[in-house]
Amino acid sequence: MKFAAALLAGGSGERFWPWSRQAHPKQFLKLDGQSSLIQATWQRMDRICPPEQRIIVTQERQKALVQEHLPNLEDFQLLLEPCARDTAAAVLLTTLYLQKRFGDVIIGIFPSDHHIADQAAFETAVQTAISQAEKGGIITFGIQPTHPATGYGYIEQEVSSPAISNRVKRFTEKPNLARAEEMLQAGNYLWNAGMFFFRAEVMLALFQEFAPQLYAALEPIIGTDQIEQIYPRLPKISLDYAIMEHAPNVRVIPVSFGWDDVGDWAALKRLSSSDNVCLGKHIALETHRSVVVNQSKELVVTLGLEDVVVVHCDDVTLVMPKDRAQDVKQILQALRNDPTYAGLV
Repeated sequence: MKFAAALLAGGSGERFWPWSRQAHPKQFLKLDGQSSLIQATWQRMDRICPPEQRIIVTQERQKALVQEHLPNLEDFQLLLEPCARDTAAAVLLTTLYLQKRFGDVIIGIFPSDHHIADQAAFETAVQTAISQAEKGGIITFGIQPTHPATGYGYIEQEVSSPAISNRVKRFTEKPNLARAEEMLQAGNYLWNAGMFFFRAEVMLALFQEFAPQLYAALEPIIGTDQIEQIYPRLPKISLDYAIMEHAPNVRVIPVSFGWDDVGDWAALKRLSSSDNVCLGKHIALETHRSVVVNQSKELVVTLGLEDVVVVHCDDVTLVMPKDRAQDVKQILQALRNDPTYAGLV
């Protein structure tokens, strides 16, 4: 069967504020100073899926940014959402679009803002997932946890005997620290990498069964201008909640290919072997295990700091302990509530 890859690129990446903003989200950041995350994700598919069988799914307001970062895209490779309605609507829109174009195609859903260190292992895992998805059901990837992360979703797998994939018992949203420690000790939980593989007809049948109102609203308007009026009224719900928690045929492949969702500023330190991660003009004096990002033309100097994040932009500077990186959304909420600074979001 034909395989098509859909890269989801409509997220806001709020935990990378103030570098990531509504007008320039995380997937367009060049965290390594060379390629943006969306460029790296697109290039990662080169030996897996030909360009004519790949699409980018993003919001209309991000169209120009996508075209700037991927200038060779054809019009049919860009699937635009009028607004963000979370991953259930995005995946249904994608599936209907690709089925209309290719028939009962196998579809791979890939976030556009993750890091993969081992390309060869990733390609092998994707080919395995494609082979399993062709038989029916939903295939996803699970990452073996290395610590009790509270910023990741988890997959509880049913492990009975050695197998390429295991049945998924349940998906769990981001837990608190105590619950994350329990899941780490249990040994049968994996981090949810947010990648899914399925035949188009299988996913559409699941939407008709478990999210019939969403399916009935979206299916008739694919390819019409009605989507501009209907899409903003669709329920805002994740694919995990709408479909995956109910589907009887979801299996997870435990994988190891150096995955990180690069979800917050602390992730940059995880991806680096250096004492400090420094982007932009910076002098570090007696500064250790820190992340310093300078987006201005000015010089940033740090002295006597440990385990901190410093992000300096032209209009705002963020300073926080590295272990509070998950709490950036608290800052954004405070800014939204203050008319003086709401524009900084």
